[in-house]
Amino acid sequence: MPASVPEPNAESSPRRRWLLALVTLAGALFGWAAYQAQLAGLQESIRSVAGGWLALAVLVRLASVGIKALRLAVALDAPAHCRAHVVVATYIAVAGNALLPARLGELARAVVLQRRMQLPITRTLSCALVTQLLDWLLLVLLLLALLAWGLGQRQLRPEYAWLLLLVSVAALLVLSGLDARAAWPRRILRRLPPRLVGRVERLLHEMSQGALGLRTFRVAAPLAVLTIAVWSCEALGLALALRAFGIAPRPLLVLTSLTLLNLGVAVPLTPGNVGTHQVLSVLALGLFAVPASKAFLFSVGSSALTVLSSATIGGVFFIREGLRLA
Repeated sequence: MPASVPEPNAESSPRRRWLLALVTLAGALFGWAAYQAQLAGLQESIRSVAGGWLALAVLVRLASVGIKALRLAVALDAPAHCRAHVVVATYIAVAGNALLPARLGELARAVVLQRRMQLPITRTLSCALVTQLLDWLLLVLLLLALLAWGLGQRQLRPEYAWLLLLVSVAALLVLSGLDARAAWPRRILRRLPPRLVGRVERLLHEMSQGALGLRTFRVAAPLAVLTIAVWSCEALGLALALRAFGIAPRPLLVLTSLTLLNLGVAVPLTPGNVGTHQVLSVLALGLFAVPASKAFLFSVGSSALTVLSSATIGGVFFIREGLRLA
């Protein structure tokens, strides 16, 4: 029987209102970015798009998804013969996160790995959280480096970046030290009703297994190396996409755009980050005097092609795995 990936109930009035609010926000943000771009500037920018560079950028970004899958396999300590399942599940997750609200793609990946590798859903989700925190940490360090360079200090105070760094490190430390046998979880468990103690203890154990790699150099070192590889690949893909839309990919521009765009969409405000990505692109590239028309077209074109390609690959795997929306 096909496994189900839950989606918001269309009959639920509060959820419908919430989804409508998100769509409205996406439309408002997209409209603001389009207004800044101006129609005349867009027409001129469209004529300068280089399809070859754009296709190469999409391929590089799809390759980065494969590296992310390998990193998750390392975090899960998956055997070599099971890593193909992690790759398939990760492409499904990327497609789901791009098309569904509330990052439901992560849940779809956990369901696939539960079926294929008998991994607890909680463990997969905790491993995914560890890798996302590593991404966040690297991006925050890049942001601090850019601020030290003197870029964007009028728009963002360094104190906020340091706060983000402390939160990231604290979250990683909490996850790495999470164990039901430790002193502080045991104090919490003692306060719970007896019928819940066993369930919470199993939940903590599965979550601690997901973060186990942070405690051993054998796993932590490859995770760090693969995180750098992921973002090197992302930076290359971004540089190629900028080149495709006639924007000179200067190193400082690429690093700034990479940092601000990805930190800005780390918590998705709109479905598929529609609107959010366009606004951030206009603002980030505007720091380097890139015309709003080029920045807007870059955002729409590159993100649309990336979503379309990842959704196509992920959709094929989604159907092959026998999943369905319910």
